[in-house]
Amino acid sequence: MKKILILDVDFDNGINNSALMLKRILKKSKVDIFRVCKNSFPKNLDYDGFIINGSEASVNDNKLWIKKLENIIKQIYKMKKPLLGICFGHEIIVKSLNGKISYSNINKAGYNKFYLTKQGQKDKLFKGIPNKFICLESHFDKVSQLPKNSIILAKNKQGIQAFKLGKIRGIQFHPEINPTNLSLALILVEKKKEAIKLVKEAKKYGSPVVKIITNFEEMV
Repeated sequence: MKKILILDVDFDNGINNSALMLKRILKKSKVDIFRVCKNSFPKNLDYDGFIINGSEASVNDNKLWIKKLENIIKQIYKMKKPLLGICFGHEIIVKSLNGKISYSNINKAGYNKFYLTKQGQKDKLFKGIPNKFICLESHFDKVSQLPKNSIILAKNKQGIQAFKLGKIRGIQFHPEINPTNLSLALILVEKKKEAIKLVKEAKKYGSPVVKIITNFEEMV
């Protein structure tokens, strides 16, 4: 059985924790979770693959745990092992490997359109995903410059939304949020009207993109 390590950067301790959502999706693997945002780090990187989830933190925060995580990312890259970064995870991978992150105005949860590039259409991460798809997006930062030799896999009007560099993949959006685990998405909105809209969109668009997570599992 494959061993996958989730480097958890989500401060939520309860059912809204996105690392736990990911673990429920990864049914074919043995999944360990280390809460790096609480300074809990693995003693070794003896895993087949890695995932870094989303966080309330900014990758530009001057925190010790963020600096430690950057060092781990560099190690994983050197070991040429599969790594998937989601939202914050996507951004911190870019920063760790000498890319650039800047402020974004997408800090409100909502379902947006995404477009696969020609390279994205061929990439195994997006197997079974339409060239144009809709997914939940909510983030304070964005990629303004990718690391050297990176390939853009998806874009939208906000810019770079997915990339690859060797066995590393980064996605800015949240395919782990689907109709069965909407609680995380709902805490991101303040008004009842927005919550109702989000639930309707999740039921319509949420299920297909979960395949991105299981596709990564197959790539490990």
